[in-house]
Amino acid sequence: ESPADTLDLLSRIRQQGSVAGKTVLGLYAGGTLASEAKLILRELVGRVDGNPPSVADDGHHVIDLGDDAYTAGRPHPMLAPETRAERLVPWTEASTGGVVLFDCVLGRVGHADPLRALLEAVTEARKRAARRGAPLLFVASVTGTDDDPQPAGRQRELLSNAGVAVLESNAEAARFAALLVRPELQTRLLERR
Repeated sequence: ESPADTLDLLSRIRQQGSVAGKTVLGLYAGGTLASEAKLILRELVGRVDGNPPSVADDGHHVIDLGDDAYTAGRPHPMLAPETRAERLVPWTEASTGGVVLFDCVLGRVGHADPLRALLEAVTEARKRAARRGAPLLFVASVTGTDDDPQPAGRQRELLSNAGVAVLESNAEAARFAALLVRPELQTRLLERR
C-alpha cells in the first residue's frame, strides 16, 4: 500500500541481519490465513510446502497449526497460543536463518493474551540463532480491531517492541517476508510504474 513505509521498515528489519537466499517458515494459527500466505509466497519464491511432520531447512513452509494433525488431543492455537510457541524454537533450531512469518488473530473466541508465549519463544529462537550465526527475522500481521478483547493496536505494539515487522494485512506480511529472502523482488513489488 505504501512503498515508502515498506522501504523504511525493510531497512530497519534488515539491520537485524540479512536473510537473502534463506527460507520462509510460516507458523499459522488460522488455516485461511495460512492458505493465503502460501498462495502469495508461491508466486514470489517458488515452491512452498505445508504441514510436514517436521521442518527441514530445505525449503519454504507454511504450516497451519490449527490443522487436525496438530490439534488432535490439544486445543487450537487460538485458544492455547503456547502450542505454537512450543514448536517455534525446535523448528528454527536447525535452520541456517530465514524468516518466520505468523498471524495473530483476535476476537472473543481467542486467548486473552495471544502473544505472551509466542514472543517468549521469538526471543529464545532469536538468541539461539544468533549464537549459531544464523540470522532469524520475524514478520507478522494482526487480524482484528481495537474493539476486540485483545486490542489490535496493543498487539501491534507488543510485536514491534519485540523486533517483529508488523504489516497491515496477512497478504502484505507474506509479500514482505518474500522481499526479505528475495531482495530482487523490490523493484517488482515496490516501485511504481
